[in-house]
Amino acid sequence: MQEPENIEAAIEGLLAEAGLRLVELSIGRKGSAVNARAVVYSPLGTGTKECSVAHRLIYPRLQLVFGI
Repeated sequence: MQEPENIEAAIEGLLAEAGLRLVELSIGRKGSAVNARAVVYSPLGTGTKECSVAHRLIYPRLQLVFGI
């Protein structure tokens, strides 16, 4: 399991491979719930497609790290 402290760097790397940049990442836990918020940017424009790609890349990593 990856340490939560390294999650931002890992996500930045995943997004960079898809041509996206991580602007902001916040992750909070309350009990067994995990709330994550990511802001991404693409120089070619950031729309629904880019957000969808980011979600598909980020969510599996959060599942591994936080066991959700």
